Parts: sequence; C-alpha cells; structure tokens
Amino acid sequence: MFLFFLSCRRVERYVPVIGEPFIDFNIMDIDGVKINSTDLKGKVFILEFWATWCEPCRVAIPFLSSIHMKYKDKGVEIIAISLDEDMNDERMKDFVREYSIPYRVVIADNNIRKKFNIYMVPTIFLVDRNGILVNIYRGYLPNMEEVLVKEIEGVL
Repeated sequence: MFLFFLSCRRVERYVPVIGEPFIDFNIMDIDGVKINSTDLKGKVFILEFWATWCEPCRVAIPFLSSIHMKYKDKGVEIIAISLDEDMNDERMKDFVREYSIPYRVVIADNNIRKKFNIYMVPTIFLVDRNGILVNIYRGYLPNMEEVLVKEIEGVL
C-alpha cells in the first residue's frame, strides 16, 4: 500500500499583541513598488486591511487621506491592503483615482490573507517608529479619525 502525502507551504499566522514587535512583511503595492517592514523602521505606520465593497472602509478613505496629508512629512506612512479577491492592479488603480487615495495601496495575495489572519474589515494596525504594535482597531468607529490622530500624536 502506498501513501501519498500532499503538502502546501505552511503560512504562519500572526497573532498581534499590543506592545510587542509587529510582524515582518514584504508586499508590493499596485505600482509595483516593494514595501518591506524593515524599511518602515523609524516611521510610524498604519496598516489598514479593507475592501472596496466595504462601506465603512469607503467612509474611512477621506479621514485616512487627511491623516496622510497632515503627517506624511512627519514620518507617518499609511498602507492600505485590499482583501478584494476579484481585484487586479488596473481595476484597483481606477478605484484609487476615483476616490483620490493618496497613500499606498496593496492587493493582498493568499499568503498575506493567511499570515495576518484578518477576519473583519476594516482592521487597522498602528505601529510606532520602533516597530512596536501600538493598537488594533477592528471595525469602524464614528470618531476613528480623532482616535487615530490622538494615538499618532502620542507616538511621534
């Protein structure tokens, strides 16, 4: 009797812990520019998991754009990772233009989906200059911009 074993490369899932180092990641934005977590050391960054079909995610675009414009010269970077499964770079670029998104946008692949274990959109991670996870926001809060600005100001 022969036994055949099929295996797929296992992707470790990230269990975020506030106050601990954030996970290392390598992703590519829709313009083909690589984003490496080690390149973000020294910057405060927001990693937002979202989807184009998610109404609260769309509501967040203007205030994230505002935060980006206000803090980009102070070492704050926003990276939005789309969990849309049927999206390609060109369609996403059209969406980015339509909504005037000024920050970097990534379309998640299956490894990113599995690695970050996202079960709700939007999910926002705030990471400080030392790569430490400051906070996690799951879902949309009506005062989200105020909350994020206060936290960003606290870590700058």
